[in-house]
Amino acid sequence: MMSETRVIPSGKVYRQLFDAQVQLSRTLHDTRRKREGNEWSLYNDNAPVTRDTDTGNGIKTAANHVLADLTIRDQLSSGARYLQETEEQSVEEEVRGLPDTIVVEKLGSDIIERLAEKKAKDHAETLDQLHQDLAVLSMEYESFLREAADDFLRKLSASNEETEKLMRSMGSHAELSTHTLHVAVLLKKCTQTLEKIGHVAAADIHRLIDSEAMMINQATLANRRALARLFLNLTEKDLQGALSHRLHWQEKLQEWKNMKVQASVHRFKEIMSSPQILRPQGVQATLGTLQTEQQSLGQRRLKVLQSFSSMVPPRCSKDLAAEWYSSLSAVNEQIDSLHINSVTKIRLYYEQTWQDCLVEVDKFKEEVSGYGLASDDIQEIVSKELLPVLGQSQCQSEEWIEEIDRAFESLAKRIGALSKGLFGFAQKLAHLWEMHGAGLQRREHQLQDQLEKLSHKKEAELDMMLDRLRQESSEEALRISLSKTLHILEEITN
Repeated sequence: MMSETRVIPSGKVYRQLFDAQVQLSRTLHDTRRKREGNEWSLYNDNAPVTRDTDTGNGIKTAANHVLADLTIRDQLSSGARYLQETEEQSVEEEVRGLPDTIVVEKLGSDIIERLAEKKAKDHAETLDQLHQDLAVLSMEYESFLREAADDFLRKLSASNEETEKLMRSMGSHAELSTHTLHVAVLLKKCTQTLEKIGHVAAADIHRLIDSEAMMINQATLANRRALARLFLNLTEKDLQGALSHRLHWQEKLQEWKNMKVQASVHRFKEIMSSPQILRPQGVQATLGTLQTEQQSLGQRRLKVLQSFSSMVPPRCSKDLAAEWYSSLSAVNEQIDSLHINSVTKIRLYYEQTWQDCLVEVDKFKEEVSGYGLASDDIQEIVSKELLPVLGQSQCQSEEWIEEIDRAFESLAKRIGALSKGLFGFAQKLAHLWEMHGAGLQRREHQLQDQLEKLSHKKEAELDMMLDRLRQESSEEALRISLSKTLHILEEITN
C-alpha cells in the first residue's frame, strides 16, 4: 500500500534507497534490452518473397507471404508489448512498494559525536605516546651523556697523572746529577786515553776536552731553556684550558639556571591562568547561591507585581497602594542587600586568592634561590616576570568585580525608578477612583433628593386622585379616576 509506514534503522536508510534505485535502473535497462532484441529477431526472421514462373501464382504466393509475415510481426509485436507492459508494471509495483514515509529509529545519528570522541581519544593517546617516547629518549640520552662524562673524567685524570709524572721526571735533580757524573767520567776517560796515545800535546788535549765540555754545557743549558719554555707553554696551555673549561662550565651552568628559572616562571604563569585563580571555588559557589536567591526573590517580586492587577475599583485606595509599594520596596531591598553581600564575598575571595598568589611568589623565590641565583637577580626576575602577571590578573578580577557592582547598582536604580513609577500610577489611580466615588456619592444624594421630591409630588397627586375617586358619582368617572389612580400608584411603586 502507498500509505504504508515502516520503521527503518537510521544506518540503513540511505543504503536501502540506493539499492532500490540500482534495482530500478537495472530492471529498466533489462526491459529496454529485451525489447531491442525482439525487434531485431523480427527483422531477421522475415523470409524473402519467391515468385512462380506463372505470373498469377507468383503474385498470390507473394501476397500470402506478405500477409503471413504481417500476421507474425503483429503477434510478436503484441507479445513484446505485452512483455514490456508486464515488466513495466512489475517495476511500478516494486516502486509503489517502497515506503512513502521513512521513519528513523531516532532523530539524529551519533556518528559526529563518536568521531569526535575517537579523535579526542587518538589525540590523547598520541600525546601519551609522545611523552613516553620522550621519557625513554631522555633516559637513553642521559645515560649516554653520563657514560661519556665519566669516561672523559677518567681519561682526563689519567692524562693529568701522566703529565705530572713526566714533569716530575724532567725536573728531578738526581737524574741530572747522574747525567753530569756520567759525562764527567766519559770526559776523564777520554782524556786519559788521548794522553796515552800521545798524538798531540797534553795541553792541546786538555783544550780539546775543555771545548767539548763547554759545548756539552751549552747544549745542556739550551735543553734546560727549551724545557723551561716547554714547561711554561704547557702551564699556560693548561691554565687556558682550565679557564676555557670553567667559562664553558659557567655558561652551561647559567643556561641550566635560566632553564630552571623559565620552567618555574612558566609553572607560575600556568597557576595564574588556572581556573582556581581566575574563578576560585568560593566565587563559583557565591555565584551559584546568588543565582538561586535571585530566582527565589524574583518569584516573590513577581507575585507582588502580579498583585498590582488586583487593585481595581472598588478595592483601589491610597492605603492599599502604599502597602503594595512597601511590600515591593522590601523585596527590592532584599535583592539589593543580596547583591551587595555577594559582591563583598566575591571581593574577599579574590583578596584571599591574591594572598595565595603572593605565597606562590615566595615559593618561587625559595625554589630559585636553591639554583644559586643572587637575591638581586631573583628580585629582578620577580619584578619583570611574576609581578606583571599577578598585577594583570588582579586588574582583570577587579575590573570584573567593578562591572558586576556597577551592573547591580544600575539595576537597583532602574528597579527603584520603575517601582516609584508604578506607585505613582497606583496613587493617581486611587485618587481618580476617590474623586469618581465622591462624584458618584454627590450624584446619588442629588438623585435621592429628586426621587424624594418626585415621590412627595406623586403621593400628593395620589391623595388628590383618591379624594376625587371618593367624590365621583358616575361609573364612567369612577373608572377614569381609578385608572389614573392606579397609574400614579404604579409610577410610585416603580
